[in-house]
Amino acid sequence: MVEAALLRMRTIIGLCVLLGLAAFVLLKRPGSTPGNGAKETSAVVINKLPVHFENRTFDPANPPPEMPPTTPGEAAVCDSNFVASANVSGDTHPTDATQDSVSVTQVKVTLQLNVTIWTPADVSPRVMEHENGHRQISEHYYETADKVAERIAATYLGRQTEITGSDLDGEAGKQLQQMASEITAEYGKQLSPEPAQLLYDTITDHSRNDVSVQDAVSHAIKNAAVEAN
Repeated sequence: MVEAALLRMRTIIGLCVLLGLAAFVLLKRPGSTPGNGAKETSAVVINKLPVHFENRTFDPANPPPEMPPTTPGEAAVCDSNFVASANVSGDTHPTDATQDSVSVTQVKVTLQLNVTIWTPADVSPRVMEHENGHRQISEHYYETADKVAERIAATYLGRQTEITGSDLDGEAGKQLQQMASEITAEYGKQLSPEPAQLLYDTITDHSRNDVSVQDAVSHAIKNAAVEAN
């Protein structure tokens, strides 16, 4: 398993953890079958898990260790963690003892969005509403996350790579693992919720002005790509 680094975006009041990525591989020789005897018929399988949401309180003088760190001036934290794991399966086609090729036969991607809003016990309704705006933006991007993942995974089907060496299975596994990592990295790149989160904080001045949260959320989602350029 290969773990890519989490990408974090800090705001004065909100914090969004953007990506947690993992990659897995499965190598199959011609004529072999899955260990449980089952046959997978879909070449691209996307498993989109429901959003997991928690609302937790904390003592600003003694925050729990699992809470994302805050900086002076932050009243609350919205921690949104988009997780993608890719499992790439392939068939090998040996030429001789030191030459082989591996072709991708199936890509499975599992998606998850975990959102935790951390607030002090005396949080104001305005700050709470602001953090829920961050949550709404994250959930909006997650609505179409399966389509993004499916589109990326489909481009890897049938991809064939030549390999050489004394350990052909090991080299083939490395190639499939690299493809799995590429898929999750591209998913994070194409999903890209951070411009909308940043624009939302700019519009609302981190909850300090009187702009409607719903208007700010809608504007940020609609215009993030344009205003980021």
